[in-house]
Amino acid sequence: MSNPKYWGNALIVATACGAVALAVVTLISLDPADADIKYDWISANAALTSDAYSGVLELARELDVSILVHAAPGASEPGAHPRTPGAILVSIPLLAFSFDQLFAVSTFLTVASGALIMAPLFRRASKIDRTALVLLSLVAAPSFVALRFAGQAAVVAALTIFGWAMTSRKKGILGGILIGLAGVLKVFPLLLVIPLLLRRRYAPAAATFFTVLLLNLGGLALPGVGFKGALSVLTEASVTWTGLLSNGSLVKAAVQAGLQHGAAQIVVLVVLGALSGVLVKVHRSRALADPLPWIVISLLAIPLSWISYDVILLAALGSLLLSDDKRARIVGMAGWALWIAPTLAYSFVVVESGAVSLAVRMFLLVAWWMSLLTWKSRGLSSTWVDGVSGPEREETPGALAAEPIQR
Repeated sequence: MSNPKYWGNALIVATACGAVALAVVTLISLDPADADIKYDWISANAALTSDAYSGVLELARELDVSILVHAAPGASEPGAHPRTPGAILVSIPLLAFSFDQLFAVSTFLTVASGALIMAPLFRRASKIDRTALVLLSLVAAPSFVALRFAGQAAVVAALTIFGWAMTSRKKGILGGILIGLAGVLKVFPLLLVIPLLLRRRYAPAAATFFTVLLLNLGGLALPGVGFKGALSVLTEASVTWTGLLSNGSLVKAAVQAGLQHGAAQIVVLVVLGALSGVLVKVHRSRALADPLPWIVISLLAIPLSWISYDVILLAALGSLLLSDDKRARIVGMAGWALWIAPTLAYSFVVVESGAVSLAVRMFLLVAWWMSLLTWKSRGLSSTWVDGVSGPEREETPGALAAEPIQR
């Protein structure tokens, strides 16, 4: 990175935060039976010994481990754990840990990744603002859900943000690899290939493609992973799990409006594809330099888009609170209020957190369109792009040069 000392310190702080979280979880013996990382561990085990796309409860019984799986709406019983072959391959290292250690491992990774995501924003915030942002981040629904259900959202967010930043280096191949790895775990980061191609950043775009290809081929080479099983499980899951309360996809909203799932997906892709074209046409320089609108659009487009995925938007929403623009602060406060409400209500009522997620995503997209929020305003470009100097600095093509990024 452009400032090794700063990022070294940020990494140390992130690791320390993760270690503290791990110690707390271990000390009070938190170990929920419905932790997502446990399903990943079971699938990884089955990939080496049986069939990773068998029913996850059946696999758990074979391994003599106890889990709790919430069935999809309308399903008689839980099915297979929906993961790409590449994601199953990436989960193999989890087998180095015992089943009882998995939730603690997930907590460490989530907290450490979250600290890294927020690090650039903290760099320009006062001590009071940092404290407020830490507290807000801990109680926000995306963080709460990611921690509670031990998902991959924070790790995917860190890989995506750091990967995008690295694509602005001379070749950016490592950045493309990180985005590809994030895309194997969760599909939505792969949309960032579009602005990379429009910026003629062919090396990182190719690195993303080949990372996804090689990891999935590697996953298919495992004895318990087959192409037909993967295609069947992933296709079925994208339909049967759409109606879950924490799904913030536009596809869910279209299905609830009365469209069939296939038609809903097509309509959403057409609408969001048109929106992407408008963004590039009207705000070309910002649209190609800033990953935020592409991330939000991809979160809206995929059929399964849980509120925990919004961890990737923490720094964006946090920066609105630090803005000098009153309108930006109002949008920021509204967004944080929406994020916090489901966490406060979690123990008392059933919350439609997907609707909350959808609203916050739309808030951020509107804020970006109104220039209240940019990659630059979040303090990210000055750390990850503007700090690159000498022969490693990317020569920004075309319209990007019309809006130079300043410190």
